[in-house]
Amino acid sequence: MSSQTINHDQTRMNYKSIGLSVALLVFIIIVVFVFSIYLYLNTRSQEITRKENTPVNSDLLKLQIWEQEQLNGYYYTDGTKTQVSLPLEIAKKRVFTLYK
Repeated sequence: MSSQTINHDQTRMNYKSIGLSVALLVFIIIVVFVFSIYLYLNTRSQEITRKENTPVNSDLLKLQIWEQEQLNGYYYTDGTKTQVSLPLEIAKKRVFTLYK
């Protein structure tokens, strides 16, 4: 006949090693996260520095100056001097006060 004893693993779990493994895993995740943030900030800083140190084409610089003059200046838009271009912020304020 068969014996009445159950043959199964009766060893206790080693909670200390499991806890240590989980703590180590959390530590590694935190280190990777902090390193990723550092790498991102460093790369972004280098990219900004590179863009600031890149010389600007003179034609592009002239275009940017002309655009700023057009956007921020007062001037007539037609030859009969009946239509005036205003800076956008002033035009918005006038429209808001007109329809208030």
